[in-house]
Amino acid sequence: MFLKLKYSFDCEPRDLFLALTKPEFMRNWLAERVEFDEATGIYTFYWRHFSESARIMEKVTERYLRWQWVGVERPNNEFLVFSIDLIPGDVYVDLYVIDICEPGEETNMINGWNKLMDRLRVIVS
Repeated sequence: MFLKLKYSFDCEPRDLFLALTKPEFMRNWLAERVEFDEATGIYTFYWRHFSESARIMEKVTERYLRWQWVGVERPNNEFLVFSIDLIPGDVYVDLYVIDICEPGEETNMINGWNKLMDRLRVIVS
């Protein structure tokens, strides 16, 4: 099941994009530790009891990112999208998050993204 969420930020698209792609920023809002392997293009995200890996499959600088999760336990069709929308004349940047969740897990997923976006908002403000 796809989940599409919208968050507004008072920042420059460049700053938001950096926070979504650079490990030094990502570890301040997304995971406890983030490593990037330049040879494979794989980011590894570490939390207290587990880790997950992903690579950017599509990228339009300051506008769009499509991540694909990699690993034995992940099917090839699982992905995460960040889409940045700047409306001319508006002071806010909208970030759309498109994620996949299991039926019945929508509330937990939304609550999790809300917490992450609150942390991200502090980083880019």
